[in-house]
Amino acid sequence: MCGNCYQAAKRTTGRCACGHEGVLPGIIDGAPACPRCSDITLNVDCVECGAETELYRGGRCQRCILQYTATELLRNPDTGNVDPKLTVIADALGAMERPNSGLTWIRQPHVEQFLTQLAAQNNIDHDTVDALPTGQTTNYMRALLVEHGVLPRRDELLARFEMWALDKQERVIDPEQQIIIDQFRRWGLLRHLRSSSPISNSAFLRAKQLFTVAIEYCNWLTLEHGLTLTQAGQHEIDAWQPGGTSTRGHVYRFIRWAIATRIVPADLTVVQHRRGTATRLDTQSQTEAVQQVVYTEDLTDRDRLVAILIIVFGQRAEKISNLTCNDIIVTDTGVTLQLGSYPITLPHPSTNPSGHWPRTTSTDKPPPTPTHHGYSAATPPETTSTPHTCGYDSNPSSPHSPPASAP
Repeated sequence: MCGNCYQAAKRTTGRCACGHEGVLPGIIDGAPACPRCSDITLNVDCVECGAETELYRGGRCQRCILQYTATELLRNPDTGNVDPKLTVIADALGAMERPNSGLTWIRQPHVEQFLTQLAAQNNIDHDTVDALPTGQTTNYMRALLVEHGVLPRRDELLARFEMWALDKQERVIDPEQQIIIDQFRRWGLLRHLRSSSPISNSAFLRAKQLFTVAIEYCNWLTLEHGLTLTQAGQHEIDAWQPGGTSTRGHVYRFIRWAIATRIVPADLTVVQHRRGTATRLDTQSQTEAVQQVVYTEDLTDRDRLVAILIIVFGQRAEKISNLTCNDIIVTDTGVTLQLGSYPITLPHPSTNPSGHWPRTTSTDKPPPTPTHHGYSAATPPETTSTPHTCGYDSNPSSPHSPPASAP
């Protein structure tokens, strides 16, 4: 027997004709059979947990090796023990549906580094996790600890803004301006965000833009005119706004706050930024854009549908990314998509250049099952790319579940 056939035999599982459920390495009359029926001598019992499965190393299964690996990484370097609060990580990883994926994930250098750094902490709380390197691994571990009650639930977008803003305001050049920007962060933005918690992603992004524009204006005053906000007047505002993109109009919020706090005179005026002020496509340009996305071979079916929804129906990418398959109704007569109060009728899949609308099935691995925090408590994030919008099967008799959003 060649190596490939040997490995395939060890990984074949199911129910034997005799009723035994487990590893079926043999073949009888063309059907897989258990070791006893096929008279094959093969050790398939894990010495650690007793499970009948493919053994990985030292007579132990992948699940036990994964849990052991996680436990060793989580040992405090000073005490040699695992903090009771961190045992949920090893337990959750050991409960993964596919422990082989967990082994691949946990052996990545950045994952090993994060777990060892976390294990070295004397106190496990949100501040501790915040101080560790940011990234998908940190987000997943935080979500896991929250899901198991080790950490309290919190508004993650609000927390992300607080950390981002503290780092961002370090870019203010003038010390006097730094004080003003810090006050704007705390009283002009955070106070409002906290009162609206949990905040939406759009509120999070808008707050970042308001803060960025305020910093840009203060630095512009310093670099171009040698002035601070308290020294600048209407002339500087009028000169700054037309000198860049339309987003400079977001300085309106900063100036209104500065007026309310009596940092600047009350008679200053700003042209407020309004949605829809960007240049609109004329009919011909819109038609050309639609034709380009419909017939190009550079887009997947999913991205093609997203582009059409943006160009033709004027939908925001954020709203599209939040669609689920509950918003899509597929019948024998057509397809409708619920984007607002009224459903939008889409053409039949046969009219699509590729012959069908996007399905949820994909050669990519699916992302982890979402929970309140975005990840399953027992599934680390996948490293492969995943679709970011909902797809669906045009065959009503074969419904697919919507893919989860990536982290």
